[in-house]
Amino acid sequence: MIGGLTADQSFEKWFRTLRSDATTARKNGSTNVFNFEGARLRLYRLVNAWPTSLEIGALQAGDTALLTEKLTLL
Repeated sequence: MIGGLTADQSFEKWFRTLRSDATTARKNGSTNVFNFEGARLRLYRLVNAWPTSLEIGALQAGDTALLTEKLTLL
């Protein structure tokens, strides 16, 4: 599974679409950045965005480090 903190599968569906039909995969949208208390820090608006890579950090049993994700858009 790509993504994580939501039951909404629209991002995963979009990412899978790239494999079969990259010519229509560009999308408009937005993403939010929240702090630890849940308050929104920033809103990014995306125009004709196209994901080019997604990197998900490693999880290790007993590790207390945060999981990180890096999404690169064009």
